[in-house]
Amino acid sequence: VVIKMEALSAKFQSAVTTTASSLETTRINPLKRASHVCSIKCYDEISAIAQPQSGQKKAGGFLNFGRGNGGIDADETPMAAAEVEKSARKLHSCLEMCLHPAMMANQIMKQEFDQLQNRAQRASQNCHDDATANITPDMQSNQSAMEALQKKYETCVSAAIKDQIDNLDPMKKRIDSRMAELAKVDKN
Repeated sequence: VVIKMEALSAKFQSAVTTTASSLETTRINPLKRASHVCSIKCYDEISAIAQPQSGQKKAGGFLNFGRGNGGIDADETPMAAAEVEKSARKLHSCLEMCLHPAMMANQIMKQEFDQLQNRAQRASQNCHDDATANITPDMQSNQSAMEALQKKYETCVSAAIKDQIDNLDPMKKRIDSRMAELAKVDKN
């Protein structure tokens, strides 16, 4: 009995792992990659803004390392505090926009898999509750009645796990669809 239940649990876990791995490879990793590429562009854009125009003195000399003076270049005009703050806000905003699709994708995955797990637990608990509700005082001394009830319980749990495994494909399609929408937003 325990071995059969462990086998059912392993089958369910294997199906969940396969689905999660597939989604990770086809949807999550590309979104993460796009987020990193986008983040690099944020830094490139901020660096381009901080570069002096031809004939102008270099702004932002506060991070000129290797000059022998702790990073401060006294010959250059430091970027005004307001400009530094504006650049930092712009960079932060850009990075948030870049990371948003990947964070949303992780949230979608977590939500869907949590719901699947909750449904599986509720179904298993319903089977347990039904079996427990059918136990009568005289059954406890009747081995064949207890075995019949155990078989009914196992059949119920087996059907519940099969239902949850069958729910994986529609769940994967929902996740895939939502992630495809995120990828579209990410490209805009």
